[in-house]
Amino acid sequence: MQRIVIALSPENTVQYYKFDNESDEWEDDVYKIGNAISKVHSETKLAAGFTATKANIIYQDTEGKLGYASTSDGVTWAHGGTLPAVNPVPGTPLATINLQSAPEALRVYYISASDASAHYLELSESGNTTGEYKQITTRAIGIANT
Repeated sequence: MQRIVIALSPENTVQYYKFDNESDEWEDDVYKIGNAISKVHSETKLAAGFTATKANIIYQDTEGKLGYASTSDGVTWAHGGTLPAVNPVPGTPLATINLQSAPEALRVYYISASDASAHYLELSESGNTTGEYKQITTRAIGIANT
């Protein structure tokens, strides 16, 4: 897969830059994800993650829903749609992790507007989500001076 850097433009579009292995430098040309992602929410954050055969970008669309796009070659991107049963806060931090026990799935973390807690769901390479979103239980840790 080709090395790329993904960024947001001032016009709220997702773009990327390619690495030229021959010159050992990043290309000056800016590439748009094109039809895969047209516009994103003005407060979106981006997250990227890999499954066994695809690179994925997670973002908030113009309506604030989580969406994703995927590529298997680093050049041709396909819009995957929006992630169901998700109500993220606008501008939610996004994170992904690929589990060794399920290399074909990507776990996507976000903050839910319903309870202001961290939630996650698992997105498979086929675009299916496994189960509904799940709340992450957190514990407060106190530090005392003695």
